Amino acid sequence: MEKVYYGASTGLIFIQYSDLFFGPLYIYLFYRLIKYLKEVKFNNDYRGKTLMTAYWLKVLGTIAICLIYEFYYGGGDMESYFWGAKSFLVSFFNHPDIFFRMLFANSNDLKKIDYYDPDNQLFYSYIYSRHFFSTAEFTVIKISGLISLVTFHSFIANSLFFSMFSLYGSWKLFNLLSEVYPALEKQFAIACFYIPSIIFWGSGLLKDPITFGGLCLVVYSSYRLFVQLKFYPKYMIALGVSSFLVLQIKPYIFLSVLPGLMLLILFSHLKKVNLPFLKALMMPFLISVFIAFTYLMANSLKKQMGKYAIENLTTTMQQFQEWHFAEKELYGASVYSLGSSDYSTFGILKKFPLAVNVTYFRPYIWESRKPIILLSALESMWFILLTLRTFYRVGVFNFFRIIGEEPLLIFTFIFSMIFAFAVGLSSYNFGALARYKIPCMSYYMATIYVIDYIGYSKKKESEKAELRNIEV
Repeated sequence: MEKVYYGASTGLIFIQYSDLFFGPLYIYLFYRLIKYLKEVKFNNDYRGKTLMTAYWLKVLGTIAICLIYEFYYGGGDMESYFWGAKSFLVSFFNHPDIFFRMLFANSNDLKKIDYYDPDNQLFYSYIYSRHFFSTAEFTVIKISGLISLVTFHSFIANSLFFSMFSLYGSWKLFNLLSEVYPALEKQFAIACFYIPSIIFWGSGLLKDPITFGGLCLVVYSSYRLFVQLKFYPKYMIALGVSSFLVLQIKPYIFLSVLPGLMLLILFSHLKKVNLPFLKALMMPFLISVFIAFTYLMANSLKKQMGKYAIENLTTTMQQFQEWHFAEKELYGASVYSLGSSDYSTFGILKKFPLAVNVTYFRPYIWESRKPIILLSALESMWFILLTLRTFYRVGVFNFFRIIGEEPLLIFTFIFSMIFAFAVGLSSYNFGALARYKIPCMSYYMATIYVIDYIGYSKKKESEKAELRNIEV
């Protein structure tokens, strides 16, 4: 099939001549904002320097993903989000009434909007031709369309705005973790800003930067509101907006984070109770509340969950697996297997350790058949070594004991396991897995760093105490 090039007179799919101006312009404007925060708000301390480093890594990730989608993939879902947004830009200037109808329409209403404009015909019909009428895709197109009003539809500038939202979410998560465990500030900077997959896939004009940043804001604002009981409007707005974005684009992320968040809230307040007898009485009640609330939330979100609703999960996973295996036949994609396909409840659950393993620790070096998969393999090796080091220094029993003693670790561990299980079980493609798994990577790495710090510190203190007793 002949490729269609939309980049006016550049002969490219995305990059246009306007990018030569608006791309550098917005990189500079965001740089000035970060520089102001670094020098004025953070007084050039470690946090300010970390933010500046994180910013330039995001710029690098944005440029890298733009170039790869332009010259390596030659299109993809980014193509739809970018050129679909052109409809909003042209509508805004030619037919503002249509612009607002499109902005507040859902994906099904868009089909009913009768709109013809010679200047907009190519781009509006493009959405139809690609059949991008799901809520998730249309939400991303709307966001990209709104951003286009200030970037004049610059591909690099639009992509940078998405990346900055991802960075904002990471920054809030970093602040929260550093506040709870201040001695691990440098380690949390690695977990939040320096993981290669997050730098790359958490950037650009894709769903992932929005859902990744949204997830971090859901966690941050929930902690402020329900653990610290700071009922400020800014946290309520942040929770509402971020929850809406995650539910609209990737509702399964919200479903995955909900149980851990509920346990975080319950155990944080239970930890404040000093009487063991009272704790023992409260525990069954709180667990019952947790189960009932989680069930009610899952039922109330059935409509938003759609194919990710509990009763549809088996079918959805099967469809994902079939699609990714089809990709192997069509494009030579790097697929993996978790054994025989058994979609019964027991068959799915028994793959839990294999699915978690593939998410964090695969592909192995010898499974790399492409340069981009080799990079994922090196990252996986980093996670393997970090995990083994912690188990060696802390011990298996202490590893889980420390989790049980720390409410925030209960959340990060449970979420990182649930999400790793879900994406590892459904991806069956190392390329897709590298992208889908980024929401849980910071949380898993932060968990490992905290356990290693607490466990190893206590071990050293115990050794010093024993040494003092021997000397006496």
